Amino acid sequence: MRIVAGLFVLASLGAYARPAHACGGFFCSSAPVDQAGETIVYSHEADGTLTMSVEVSYQGMDRSFAWILPVIAPPTEIGIASPALFDQLEAATRPIFVTEEETVGDCHATPTCVDPYTGYGGGSGGGCGASSSPGGWSGGYVDASSSATEPPIVADSGSGPGPGVTVFSSDTIGPYDTVVLGAASATEVVTWLRDHDYDIPEASTDLLEPYAAAGQVFVALRLSANQPTGTLRPIRLHIPTDEACLPIRLTPIASVPRLPIRAFFLGSEPVAPQNYATAVVDVATPDYWTGRATFQTDVDAAIDDLGGQAFHVDYAGRTPAVPIALPAVADLAGETDPAALLQALRDRGYAADPLIPELLGRFMTPPADSLPASYYNCLINSDTAFCGEPIVFDPAGLVEAVQNEITFPRQADQDLIRRHGYLTRLYTSLSVGKMTLDPVFVPEPRVPDTSAVHTAVEVTECNAAIYESDAARHWEIDGATYRIRSQGPAADDSAYCRARGLVLESEAPPPTASSSSSGGCLCGVAGGSQISFGFLLGFALMIIFRRARDKR
Repeated sequence: MRIVAGLFVLASLGAYARPAHACGGFFCSSAPVDQAGETIVYSHEADGTLTMSVEVSYQGMDRSFAWILPVIAPPTEIGIASPALFDQLEAATRPIFVTEEETVGDCHATPTCVDPYTGYGGGSGGGCGASSSPGGWSGGYVDASSSATEPPIVADSGSGPGPGVTVFSSDTIGPYDTVVLGAASATEVVTWLRDHDYDIPEASTDLLEPYAAAGQVFVALRLSANQPTGTLRPIRLHIPTDEACLPIRLTPIASVPRLPIRAFFLGSEPVAPQNYATAVVDVATPDYWTGRATFQTDVDAAIDDLGGQAFHVDYAGRTPAVPIALPAVADLAGETDPAALLQALRDRGYAADPLIPELLGRFMTPPADSLPASYYNCLINSDTAFCGEPIVFDPAGLVEAVQNEITFPRQADQDLIRRHGYLTRLYTSLSVGKMTLDPVFVPEPRVPDTSAVHTAVEVTECNAAIYESDAARHWEIDGATYRIRSQGPAADDSAYCRARGLVLESEAPPPTASSSSSGGCLCGVAGGSQISFGFLLGFALMIIFRRARDKR
């Protein structure tokens, strides 16, 4: 079976886009909004079903809009995913380039140089050493064999939509009103959505028709908000199918000119695109370490070279054991002190979650003269006696919302990670003109393990005749050798010190103590001049004689 899942048609609740707003195909009303990027996590479950989590980034602003997603069968579950799932997988598998240093042999020791007049100062040298900078993921990996497997979710998808519109389900999930419906034609789907306040323009009918004709059903999610450029709340769908496909043909109506897409596949083996090419970039060149080339630019160029319809394997290997879940908070529902509640949430790791400010705004209204962010930060670091009492404070409501929108989604995503031992990360950036073919992804055991960490070893070639600073150096990258520089001149300790205005310690005069030819030196003053002890004694006797004469 096949699921078409991933990218969305986004529609506004207002009137159809006016040409002056240059919506670029996005169904915006009062302001332009364009899909700016997408990250998808597909999870192939042991029972042959698929869990799909989607995070969409957008740019622009509109009062409200909706998503429409075609799928092979009605989802058995629709829920909210955690942004932490996407953030942690991205951070653990992002392609990076690190350098390790290695020294072969022993170089001539750097000489000790001293001041040519005093015999003091200078620095001491030493032999060659080696250092390393491994970088990359070091947080461990998932052992899926030791993870408990959740019982399979099996749902009756029905006999499929017949004439007219069939509504399979409707619900409110987090900030979304959702409906799953099917029809024999896209015209019926669009008509139903428009009749129920989904302001879908007629232009979307032709885009949706191929999916309706293939018997797909449609998940519509409506969000009412007025937000600046950012990321929508991720969603999670559990669907009775074993294959993933991205409905990219829907995207041109709501996309930036070139859309970056990252797709993660959790399962037991690698995954590859079936009907798209696989782009390959040769990293065995020092250009990525010296800054003369940019890896992302070269990946995009490789995709273009393959006709613009290709994916690059950023990572394929064991699933990183990323931290997502946070401690339970149910025990905080009875906390009557706003400061104590916020401090407890901070101590349990919730302060950094991007949803916390929104939830606080619902259940803890700051005093009239306080900015929300300043007030909450004050409570986290002080108390209500100093910061003021909130106008509205509903601790039970806040804790329940934190559980439903943060704690439970994070735990579900943590379980998702733990039960899958292999992860594939694919990347593409598609121009609008290339969004003509829906990519299908299938397991492909021939995909080799691919590390996200690319390492170059910088080797210093030491020998006893040269200083380390003059030693030859080369890169070693994926078994290839690249010369950095050739060996410099032979070591000359005297010349080395002279070039620094110093002399070899063995050639310097012995240190001598300072002295004065005019008598004992009492002290030194600015400019290095000295005051004679005899002069001071004579001056003192003169003062004594003058005082004696004055008394007479």
